[in-house]
Amino acid sequence: MKKILHSGFIVLLLLAQVAMATEVSPTPVTVKAVSKVAKLNLFNRFFNKRVASGTLQDEEKMYSSNKITISAIYPNPASTKAAIKYELSDEAVKAKVVLCNVLGNIVGEYALSKETKQLDITTQDFASGVYFYTLNVDNKNVITRRLIIKHN
Repeated sequence: MKKILHSGFIVLLLLAQVAMATEVSPTPVTVKAVSKVAKLNLFNRFFNKRVASGTLQDEEKMYSSNKITISAIYPNPASTKAAIKYELSDEAVKAKVVLCNVLGNIVGEYALSKETKQLDITTQDFASGVYFYTLNVDNKNVITRRLIIKHN
């Protein structure tokens, strides 16, 4: 039983590392070199920031400008729903998130309003696969990132 729990924790740790990574590291990650305390700290840091309320933390920001601050989508991979936290500086800013499949076809467009501060995307109706979401601010594409949808 202890071995199963330890294996499950390692899988969660690796998923957390993948979700937090900004670049792919050319060197493989060795889990044995990380102490149990370091694993727990990483686990807590990743999951605690996801439930924090208020303004976006620096580690959570995917893009920030004088018009908008937006987080990366989470969870990623998603199965039933995914969320993006954001803050608009002004109601006059026109911002939206456009979701496309790998062929470039738009499968969803979501307008961002100043009051809401979080966009929830229902992913259960999409087929499993790779999608791309693009932040569009004042009719300019600003940043594009990958979303993986995986249904069990």
